[in-house]
Amino acid sequence: MNKKTITSICSLAALSAAMISSAYAGITETLTSLDVNFNDAADHLNDTTFKRLGAFAHSEGGGIAGDGALDFTANYRAINWKQSLTGGVGTTITQSLVFTDNDLANTYAQSVPFMMGFSNNVDSHVADPTTGGGGIATADAFQLQLFNGLDSNGGLGNISTTLRPFIDGAPGVQKYSNFDYTGTNMLQFDMTLTRTGTATFDWGYVVTDLGEAGAGSTVVSSNTQSFTSADFGASLDGDGIYAGLRSTNQASGLVNGLDQWSVNVVPVPEPRAYALLAGALALISVMIRRRSS
Repeated sequence: MNKKTITSICSLAALSAAMISSAYAGITETLTSLDVNFNDAADHLNDTTFKRLGAFAHSEGGGIAGDGALDFTANYRAINWKQSLTGGVGTTITQSLVFTDNDLANTYAQSVPFMMGFSNNVDSHVADPTTGGGGIATADAFQLQLFNGLDSNGGLGNISTTLRPFIDGAPGVQKYSNFDYTGTNMLQFDMTLTRTGTATFDWGYVVTDLGEAGAGSTVVSSNTQSFTSADFGASLDGDGIYAGLRSTNQASGLVNGLDQWSVNVVPVPEPRAYALLAGALALISVMIRRRSS
């Protein structure tokens, strides 16, 4: 199961990397997908699309193609996509981020510089959706957390990527893996959340080193985790969940210059769709036999 999940996420990472060079005009948004590369200084200020907690800055020329990107201006800046995402058992939701500005190194403080994931509270942040002005005590989140571990790796330091559910105000079991510093190379983060049952989920990520110019494809970290959350299952059946990201302690270094953010929901085909497909295949088979006879 884990190998299959990682393979799926790697395929997503490759597809996202291929899309980076494409030109996006503003924000492309549907009820189940988001694509934005923050070329325009006003993109992140779109209050219809985004919920912002704190100020951000537009980085003119900060994108891979020399276009714009989005910068965190300080600690604890969060942005959520306002579209609620729902889906039954078998639904997969993906989220992909590309950062062009990476100065993570062992010269900074040991702390968490960045988090991304999904929450069932759009008015707070993915790091802890129970706090802040829009916090709800029973809110939940699935988080991918970066940690700059200065004392790890024989004292050389490295980056720890951690999967962690956050249920009713308390963090769940963490699963992590480490990767070495990648210099100033651009980084891509791809996450996949699959609902495997009424209240069960598979959750995974892949981190890709895109190199200095953004054309690389070296996977430096990946992991998967399975967990249970009745609350998140109920949210997917009801009011939905939301994709989001947040800067945390910039004293531990920066991942900045958000050049691409994409979210996609892949629903499970309804039984009727399978029946229609089977019928179409049967009809094609009959036509082929008639032509052969």
